[in-house]
Amino acid sequence: MIALRTSDDSSTADEEDLRIEQALQWVIANRTQYNIVAINLSEGTGEYSKPTRTGPYWDELQTLANAGVFIAASSGNSGVLSPFSVEYPAADPSAYAVGSVNPSDVISTFTERSGDLDLLAPGENVPTTYYDPVKGTHITLAATGTSFAAPFAAAAAALLKQVDSSLSPAEIMGILDATGSANYDGDKERGR
Repeated sequence: MIALRTSDDSSTADEEDLRIEQALQWVIANRTQYNIVAINLSEGTGEYSKPTRTGPYWDELQTLANAGVFIAASSGNSGVLSPFSVEYPAADPSAYAVGSVNPSDVISTFTERSGDLDLLAPGENVPTTYYDPVKGTHITLAATGTSFAAPFAAAAAALLKQVDSSLSPAEIMGILDATGSANYDGDKERGR
């Protein structure tokens, strides 16, 4: 696993987009050397109800997808306010939008979804580690959000690529879709 940090508390949206673009360019340049077969983008902005290419890094996403890299992106956490959309980059046609389910496999109310929501994964009360700089200790937290669901999809894609390195992102998504179960949240317009 390789982690590339693209933001900090002082980043503006434009600075963060530039850092994401630079990180994706690094992945393109180094994907063969480090055998990068899947990436996770746990961030997003905007509200998109149809596939959208926007911002400075859509072309890097397309390059990675064309090279066979599976791109998992969090769908967004404003489902109550924006129930019929996903954020960007989840809305990009080169990425797969990943929403959240709770431990009972119920779609999280905060999950943004539209017809472009591709996959659901655990995103509520996910055990995660956190370094507390004040105490100088590592602790475990129960984290919540689609940013915690998307890495599950990227990890599943990486495992499938270990089994068969020739699988394309679309074939990986097909396997994930076929081996999962349909999950609707009661609103047929929002469910998929």
